[in-house]
Amino acid sequence: VPGTRIKWVRQQAQNCTAPADAALGGEQVVSDALSAPFLVRAPGEAALVLCYDLPTGPEGAWQVEEKVQLTVLELTGTSVESAVAGIVTRIVFMGVGIATGDRARWVGESAPDCSATTSTPAEVFLVEGPRSSVLGRHVAALSGQTQSQDGINVTGSSAVLAFASATAGEKLHLCYAFAGHSFERYPASALDVKGLDPTGQSLDAVAGKPFNFGRHKRD
Repeated sequence: VPGTRIKWVRQQAQNCTAPADAALGGEQVVSDALSAPFLVRAPGEAALVLCYDLPTGPEGAWQVEEKVQLTVLELTGTSVESAVAGIVTRIVFMGVGIATGDRARWVGESAPDCSATTSTPAEVFLVEGPRSSVLGRHVAALSGQTQSQDGINVTGSSAVLAFASATAGEKLHLCYAFAGHSFERYPASALDVKGLDPTGQSLDAVAGKPFNFGRHKRD
């Protein structure tokens, strides 16, 4: 009903008597278009409950509508900070509301945004098939890889994938899209893809002498 005052409260509040919480969007009024704008700043809130005060009743006669609940989706991080190029790994996404149907993609730290047209320094391959049998294996030895510029699909709260190449010192920023929402960038969840210098190295060793081989760093 236009003119209805509404607010969100935490489920443990049990009633609507508490003042509107600015972190939960404050108190808003339903417009003639039957909508009310909210900006919830409290991260990771699950099962917020709707309270409403009808304009046709006594002012301040707040009622709770437990059938309408709101979850504030939040990604807090991932299970890995680095990966090895070409090696299949599992990345677990952590937070509130992480679920099958979400999507993830990575862009270079210098990329302007998360759009599908933004180039990715290392191609990402989503690995299909029994996950336990492919972890740690080289992606070239596997079949059934799929690649999408619109991101890879999250299953449960994770994805099994491989990066095609190292990122030459540039970290990748995670872009994550909850199901039904657009991509958001999470610079704090940066990923470093390590690997040998693809330009190659000419090496030699003396027979019978110790030889120390290490990763060649790129500038």
